[in-house]
Amino acid sequence: MKHPVCIDTLWQSTGQPALLTLARQGQLRHYRKHTLLIEQGDVGHQLYMVLAGRLREFSMSQDSKPREITLSVLGAGQMVGVPALDGGTHCASVMALTPVSCVVVSRESALAVLQHSPGLALDVLKLALQRVRQAGVSLCCGGIIGMGESLSDRASLLQVLASLDPHPESVPINALVAVEGTPLQEQAPVDPLELVRMVATARILMPHSRVRLSAGREGLSREAQILCLLAGADSIFYGDTLLTTANPQAEADRELLAAAGVTAWPEQTTGADDTAQPCRL
Repeated sequence: MKHPVCIDTLWQSTGQPALLTLARQGQLRHYRKHTLLIEQGDVGHQLYMVLAGRLREFSMSQDSKPREITLSVLGAGQMVGVPALDGGTHCASVMALTPVSCVVVSRESALAVLQHSPGLALDVLKLALQRVRQAGVSLCCGGIIGMGESLSDRASLLQVLASLDPHPESVPINALVAVEGTPLQEQAPVDPLELVRMVATARILMPHSRVRLSAGREGLSREAQILCLLAGADSIFYGDTLLTTANPQAEADRELLAAAGVTAWPEQTTGADDTAQPCRL
């Protein structure tokens, strides 16, 4: 059944009217006690906006005798399934502790709304980061500039990251690489000084986070990269390829770090950070 008018009233009563547009894209569903809504490891296809009842979010321990670890208990006005909106897998399971009523929004509908509502997207981003951290995962979260966003959009992104307690362990700052065949292939390159300002602001707001100078470095002059390091970047992605775009050659990076007076030190990394080479001024 498509959402009835009562969903508007119920969701507004949670004190988060900004999410009403998103709720109107979903369907009202009811779940019995002990129903498993989300299973850890499954691919995410939908977002659950809780109207009534309580849900338990839990994960399985990774030791020799796996056991359930309760991460949080959720109620009206909260959402689950947010971290999987990018098509990834759920990092935790969710079960109904009581009879539950939810607005269920498909991944496609949710993304369509978020693409046209930057403020709402940032609110959902903050919620996703909180869920990931509750699951015991370190945060590596930043942004890409040069996509046509405003200065206010950039400030809002950093504000969301800086409002997390504690701050993200890693904050990558990227400049758009206009790849041929993509919707932004004609986008003009970002002014390098804009990247320097973004790095400096991130460092001021999050003094203990690792601010990573990430995608777009290959298009920067040596002087622009050194300015970013002096402005507060203390990490670069070191290697031939950064996911889908090229990185500067390793020898060029060694010369860059020497010219900047930066000392690199070894770090134990896993997963997506295997190519990251931290640098210390």
